[in-house]
Amino acid sequence: MVLLKISYSPDDFDIDTYTLVGSDGNSILNEISINSPIGNAIFQKRLVI
Repeated sequence: MVLLKISYSPDDFDIDTYTLVGSDGNSILNEISINSPIGNAIFQKRLVI
């Protein structure tokens, strides 16, 4: 699972949890396919704080 912050402007943003899936993603179920551009970009990445 990944947590994404989507910014529309500095004061307007959404934070949602998504599940990376190997098949076609379903946006209604908050799924992102690892074959999509955004899924491929974040697949197997780690955030180090």
